[in-house]
Amino acid sequence: MNYQLNIVKFFLKTSTLMILFFSALFAEQNAEILSEHTSFKSKDCTACHTDKDGKSGKLIIQGDDLCFKCHTDIKHKVKNSKNKHGAINMVGCLGCHNPHNSTNISLLKEVDSKTICLTCHSSQLPRDEDGKMLLNMGEHLANNPDLHGPIMWGDCAACHDPHGSDNLRMLKKPFPEKPSTIFSADKYICFECHEPKKITDKSTKEFTEFRNGDKNIHFFHVNTKRITCKTCHDYHGSKNLPHHLNNIATFGTTKFSLRFIETPTGGSCNPVCHTRRYYDRVKPVNVKTNKKL
Repeated sequence: MNYQLNIVKFFLKTSTLMILFFSALFAEQNAEILSEHTSFKSKDCTACHTDKDGKSGKLIIQGDDLCFKCHTDIKHKVKNSKNKHGAINMVGCLGCHNPHNSTNISLLKEVDSKTICLTCHSSQLPRDEDGKMLLNMGEHLANNPDLHGPIMWGDCAACHDPHGSDNLRMLKKPFPEKPSTIFSADKYICFECHEPKKITDKSTKEFTEFRNGDKNIHFFHVNTKRITCKTCHDYHGSKNLPHHLNNIATFGTTKFSLRFIETPTGGSCNPVCHTRRYYDRVKPVNVKTNKKL
């Protein structure tokens, strides 16, 4: 009886493995090709290989220099950017891209840039330019599930240039490095998506919910007091607090809680820089007395 039972278990296990294997095989075969290398698409194997059909696999140039032969703009970034991407030295172009075609955009090996980034950035890594340890982003996102839009869409490359950049943190556009600076929309990559009037309009009932009546509190903090966005907001993900607010804010070397409390028409906060102050979009509050006007 036990012998027969073992035969049945073996058959079921083998059948399951075969089903999984062929399912994966057919899924791969039936997956839509979303991007193709130009030379591969035109069947010009000699652009990269020593033989006309490429079957030998031998390359005319070894390593990333083969890619750089055509992709001179990427070569310039990789070689000359102030902030270089360590992954290019570690795994090269083929660490992220397929050389022939892909079921993903841009010949990516994974479904999106976030998935690729987290294969490395789910542990602490030293930053190339100064050796400072980078955040374990995989852990951070897991612990802060209220994700910023680009992260939620799986698009780290919306803000970061994976090949290198002269901007802080390999960003595609500038972002202030210091916690305080004179405001200009051109200094913030944030305003590639967000409306600058959120900061520049002293009075508004349209561009921000962070207001006391029509008094724009973003204008006061960022434009008048010159506090940068990252002091209060986490641009990757957050938890517990709305609006991607930091649980622990940082200003220079000082760390503190915002102690933010939201209400249906406003809210209040009590950070280290001032006592608890309230705001209300419908019934404005006197910030000195915290009483309705």
